[in-house]
Amino acid sequence: MASPDSAPKTPQPGSGVGEGDGKDGENDKEPSFCSVVNPNNGGFIDLSWLSSTPNEGGNDRGGKSNRNRNRKDQSKTRWLVKGWDYNTNFTLGICSSSVGSELKDELNQTTGAYYVDHTASDQLVSIGEFSTTPTFTGKKLTMQYENGDICPNGVDRKSTLINFVCDKEIATKAQISFLGQLHNCSYFFEVRSVHACPISNVANDINAVGIFASIVVVFLLIEVARRVVYELLVAERRHGADSNLLDGAPRWMNAEQEPIWRRILRNIPLSGFGKSKNNKNAVRLRTRENAAMSVDMEQQNELLDSLDVEANSVE
Repeated sequence: MASPDSAPKTPQPGSGVGEGDGKDGENDKEPSFCSVVNPNNGGFIDLSWLSSTPNEGGNDRGGKSNRNRNRKDQSKTRWLVKGWDYNTNFTLGICSSSVGSELKDELNQTTGAYYVDHTASDQLVSIGEFSTTPTFTGKKLTMQYENGDICPNGVDRKSTLINFVCDKEIATKAQISFLGQLHNCSYFFEVRSVHACPISNVANDINAVGIFASIVVVFLLIEVARRVVYELLVAERRHGADSNLLDGAPRWMNAEQEPIWRRILRNIPLSGFGKSKNNKNAVRLRTRENAAMSVDMEQQNELLDSLDVEANSVE
C-alpha cells in the first residue's frame, strides 16, 4: 500500500508540454501529457492527475470532471510503497520525478522510482527514469521506467513496470502496491485509481446516437404500417357497404368507380401525420354515392308510375 508525499514540480522529459504551441493544433488529435486513448473502445484516460503537472485548460480533455478535482491532490506526487519481503520501501512518481528537493544531490531529477539499499550504507538506488507515455498492452494499461542503476549482473539497468487498474470505489487518490521483482533488476507495481478510468468515450457517444436513430426509424416504419392497415380495413368496409347498395345496378356503373388501391394511396399521409383526419372534411367526388342516389330516384319514379297506372285503371 502506498501513501502520498509532496514534491516540487520538475521538468518532464518527453512530456510534450508546450511543444504543440507552434503546430496550429496538430496535437489536438493526439493524447496530451500522460494520457492515452484505449484502442479497444476509444476511452480517453488521463493519468496526469497523479503527477506533479496535471493537464489543465486547453489540454484538459476531462472537462468539468477534472477541473472540479480537489486542488490539494495536485501536491501529492510522490508515493511511498511498502516493499514487504524485499526489506525496503520504494518511492514512486507517476509521470513525474520521485526525487524531492532534499535528495537532488544524490539522485537525478529524472528518476521515477527509487529505494534505499540498507545493505549498502542506505544508498539510494534508482530503478528507472520516469516516463510520460502510458501504453496499452492488450487490455492492460501499463507504463515502463527504464535506465535505472546497474543491475547485479553488471550489464543490464534496473527498470520498473507499472500496471494501472480502474477503481472507482477507493476513497483515496490512488493505491499503489508492490507486486514483486525479478533478479533485483526488474520491479513490478500496481496502481489502483479512479484516474485510470476513462473520462470520455467517443465510440460510445456515436453508438448511443445510432441506437436512438434506429429507434426513431423503427417507430416511423411501425406508424406507416399501422396507417396502411387502417386504410385497407376502412376501404374494405366501404367497398362492402357500396356493393350492398349496388346489387341491382348495371355493371357499367361499377366500371366507373375508382379503384380501391388508388383511394388507399390517396388517403395515406405522406407529407406528415394527421392529414388523413382533415381529409375527411374535404369534398369527395365519388361515383358510388352518385350511383346509389340515382338508383333511389329510379325506384321512386317506378313506384310513382305504378301508382298512376293503378289510378287510371280504377277510373
